[in-house]
Amino acid sequence: MNSLRNTVYLALACYYLPHWLFRLWREPDFRSVVWQKMFWRKQVKPPSSNSQCVWLHGASVGEITLLKPLVHRLVSNTDFAIMVTTYTSEGYQVAKGMFADNVAVHYLPFDFSWTMRAFFRLVSPRLVVLSELELWPNLLDEARRRRLPVHVANSRMNHLDYKSYKRVMFFLRKPLRAISWWGVQASTDAERIRSLIPDRSEIICVTGNMKYDSASFNACAGSKHEISREAWGYSTNDLLLIAGSTHAPEEAILIESLRELRQHCPSLYLILAPRKPLRACDIAQIAEDKGVSHRLSQSAYDCRKHQPAEVMIVNSVGLLKELWAIGDFAFVGGSLQTNHGGQNMLEPTAAGLPTCFGPNVFNFAAIVKDLIENDVACMVRCERELYLLLKQWIDTPEEANMLGRRARSFVQSQIGATDITYANILDAVRRS
Repeated sequence: MNSLRNTVYLALACYYLPHWLFRLWREPDFRSVVWQKMFWRKQVKPPSSNSQCVWLHGASVGEITLLKPLVHRLVSNTDFAIMVTTYTSEGYQVAKGMFADNVAVHYLPFDFSWTMRAFFRLVSPRLVVLSELELWPNLLDEARRRRLPVHVANSRMNHLDYKSYKRVMFFLRKPLRAISWWGVQASTDAERIRSLIPDRSEIICVTGNMKYDSASFNACAGSKHEISREAWGYSTNDLLLIAGSTHAPEEAILIESLRELRQHCPSLYLILAPRKPLRACDIAQIAEDKGVSHRLSQSAYDCRKHQPAEVMIVNSVGLLKELWAIGDFAFVGGSLQTNHGGQNMLEPTAAGLPTCFGPNVFNFAAIVKDLIENDVACMVRCERELYLLLKQWIDTPEEANMLGRRARSFVQSQIGATDITYANILDAVRRS
């Protein structure tokens, strides 16, 4: 089966080769990622011989962020050697900035059987923790071969994921036997996963959603290390709409809404943090075409010597925690007139911001259901609804502030999944 998986990977690599060659030529970041995945031996160092290595993996920014409270707990309360891997350049940048020097951060190598065998041999982990649905077959199979415990943390499985996994279960059945504990967000996720592995349902545990813990943790960190809005170039009288993790065409919608709202409220400003910072120049062109003043920024330092523009476009990753802390209102992207399934709307709600998002949020269906049912966030279905909601918040600030306070309290009431995951990690390492 290893040979079959490797053959499939190689066939996919051949199919995508023209696209990858184009990206290697055009994108320096992509070149760096591929280089480090291929020549990982130059970067990865084995842990010290007297430490037990716990290896945690998160695909990109969202997964790395949700692992932060768990990593912090492991570093503070154990003597384990902690290693974090990720698959994207954005995830790597955030992890390097987020974790201290005593946490090793690396790219996950390509999932070929010979690569995983060599990686495991060098790192010698005592336990592997995979976030959500990062179920790489050869990684799992190598862990199974070495009889290492593998935990899956904060897993979810929507109906599309379920259909996909059901089609390829012949490919995954053996690797999935490596998993010794499978923490899931909700009972619906547990039911779908249980139907995929009916003979091993005892390993499935409904923990709740670690994103609540992560959002609360980041909100506390943001308030402790908050950079004032004056540092970003805004006054206390300005109103700031923070739009995080946006995709096209959301930026155009937000900029147009801002243009109309500023006729009613000239003190309103928009801070755009696109999901892909490389799109910043394209977004700047949209603002230019609409006649809206704009500025690109990588940090508060860039803004201190300038008058605020109507739109600030953040062309760096890892700043949203800081931005939620200075905002008045929040829009969470990947959700309005896109099919990306939404982004994490818990971070602004945990920061106490009145928060809205579009209807395309299938990746966060359970979270959205909880937020809407408890009346702590708002869904807007079109550009017009977005404009009207923002105008309502501007006209009734006390109502908007009350919404933000309710949101923060609700997030606080839902934390606890990280405690369960942490306890199971300690137990597994003790028994391994």
